[in-house]
Amino acid sequence: MKTLFISYQCKKGERGNFLDAITSEKLDVASRNEEGNIQYTYFLPKNDEETLLLLEGWKDQESIDSHSNSIHYKRIGELKAKYVEKTNIYRSDNMVTPAEFENRNNCSAL
Repeated sequence: MKTLFISYQCKKGERGNFLDAITSEKLDVASRNEEGNIQYTYFLPKNDEETLLLLEGWKDQESIDSHSNSIHYKRIGELKAKYVEKTNIYRSDNMVTPAEFENRNNCSAL
């Protein structure tokens, strides 16, 4: 099991537009439907209007590599160029549930 914690620091006032683009194009759904995906959940921090958090769970590194080469992953990259100032990615070999993530990061799942 591989877990990725992604923090998108969006350009001022662009978090909603970034999230709307992801969901309207169903890029989140495409990621959830990939072989090896265990979880793919977005979160909104309670005290930060510019940040969007993402918790991803994957069966193994091969699943992550496949995801990284997908068309929808590349499209998210294009959207990031438009809406995001900075992206931080943290990796773990431990499973984290959405509830644990919410508690640790003072955020709400979408």
